[in-house]
Amino acid sequence: MSRKLESIYDLQWDARTIIEANAGTGKTYTIVGLFLRLLLEKDLKVDEILVVTFTNKAASELRERILESLRKTKLLLNNEIETDDAFLSELLEKTGDREKAVKTISQAILNFDDSLISTIHGFCQKVLKEEALLAGSSFDAEISREDNQLEEATEDFWREFVAENSDSEIGQYKLETLYSFKRKAGYTPVHPESLKIFLNDLFKKPYAEIEGEVMEDVDGYLSEVISLREKMKASWEENRDFVREEFLNNDLSRFSQYAEGRILKMDNFLDSPLHGNEVIDQLKYFKWSYVDDDSNLTSKGTKKPGFCEFFGLIDKYSELISDIDKVKTTILFESYQRINKRRIQLKLDTETYSYDDLLIKLRDALTVRSNADSLARKLRKRYSVALVDEFQDTDPIQYEIFDKIYPATSVCTSLLMIGDPKQAIYTFRGADVYAYLKAKDDLQGEVYTLQDNYRSSEGLIDGVNALFGFSDDPFLDEQIGYNRSGVGLDHLKQQYLINGESVPGIHFTVYEPFQTSKDDLRKYSVNQSVREICEMLEHKSIQIFDEDSKDMRRVKPGDIAILVSKNRDAEMIKRELKKVGLSAVTYS
Repeated sequence: MSRKLESIYDLQWDARTIIEANAGTGKTYTIVGLFLRLLLEKDLKVDEILVVTFTNKAASELRERILESLRKTKLLLNNEIETDDAFLSELLEKTGDREKAVKTISQAILNFDDSLISTIHGFCQKVLKEEALLAGSSFDAEISREDNQLEEATEDFWREFVAENSDSEIGQYKLETLYSFKRKAGYTPVHPESLKIFLNDLFKKPYAEIEGEVMEDVDGYLSEVISLREKMKASWEENRDFVREEFLNNDLSRFSQYAEGRILKMDNFLDSPLHGNEVIDQLKYFKWSYVDDDSNLTSKGTKKPGFCEFFGLIDKYSELISDIDKVKTTILFESYQRINKRRIQLKLDTETYSYDDLLIKLRDALTVRSNADSLARKLRKRYSVALVDEFQDTDPIQYEIFDKIYPATSVCTSLLMIGDPKQAIYTFRGADVYAYLKAKDDLQGEVYTLQDNYRSSEGLIDGVNALFGFSDDPFLDEQIGYNRSGVGLDHLKQQYLINGESVPGIHFTVYEPFQTSKDDLRKYSVNQSVREICEMLEHKSIQIFDEDSKDMRRVKPGDIAILVSKNRDAEMIKRELKKVGLSAVTYS
């Protein structure tokens, strides 16, 4: 169940609350308003309210906004200024004892340096340092941006694994498998650093699982595969001429004309090393189960290839090699386990935490240590209310921390989470959309929504509503809905006019023919963009709304932004703009 949050004062202080917010709907504005409410309604001090966001820049901006709002509220309560801000006007109406309110706000400003408005990592670091005894953390632990222990552990594992597997054909296959992981990470030549990058998600997300099945005896399996291939090679040398003759003279459908090519493919297959040549597409045509199958005959055909040992071996090999992916999964899992074990030992010896370690350390302190309940109670008492901004950026570890500190059944604490689940599907900053959905499932109250957009024009808002309104489940998961945005400010209703008429906020240019080269399409896109920009700047009939004068005016070059996916596209557009006398600046 969800309802639109018409006013910040509509929100009830439940044990858990979620506010879902579309882009431009005032998430920060709402958090600032809630912070003021907590001071005035709950008589909380600034150091009793925990405010968490997910980047240092966002935390800094939030601190400035809250402090600025405190100062403005004080002036307003003292009748030194007037306001047209809807929330502050309502705050003024609901404040009975102005003198007490001014004293509360003044104290909050005076003690604002004591407030905890930080990133989730900053919060974890503070707790682990101040509550080292309860959390089981080191008093003198150092924080490192880089996980140096992971790098050392990976290099140690690398040396050991190479030494263990250098002297046998089985070992060579295992090494090649390990190298293939690193090649997928985009690194050549192969190196421990690229293995670390390939496994990085497993270290950053301990809750992640490796896909596929693990094999108990990799060496035994590979030994069987290699032995069978040797038998296949010997049998092929003995039976090659027979197989070729049988392939050329049979009634199997669309078979004889490809016989010579398939024979050569089998030559190459059996002469190649195992890794990278575990199977070939043509393998099925050499299976006895295929060549002896009547359903593969032509409509009037009767003749099938005669049996030889090689066909039977291919059947056996095809069945055996179907498990080869388990070898890759097993080596991947073994690599992760051995590196992680070594990494943990190194961290115990050095007492150095990476940013990810901070999260895991506090999560474990709140869940598995003997003092877990005591630590959670102490944090609840210290920060009775937590406001979590950009909550869609949480992952399961971060959510577990909040979940343990602020129980869903609590009557004396509140956890308020505000975010946009639609953004979580992109996994920015390690976001996990299912952590968000779990928080939503755990919620016992209702979900509030912020829907009015105070940033964009009516045309653009209508265009976005149309795009995401095409389906009941535009994000494929029914738990991630789309609430249509409304226009928050009247002056945003007419942002872009042609001949005095509003135009759609989004339009598409369709390039025909559809089948063309990427270079032709890129060239067309650049030329079309330059043409449209020139038209906007030259025609008096095209006007936009000016924020300063609150009136319509002609378009200026500085009003225009061009978004591209690659740097070379940006340079290409800049060159074409220069040809028509327009300069452009590139921002990353």
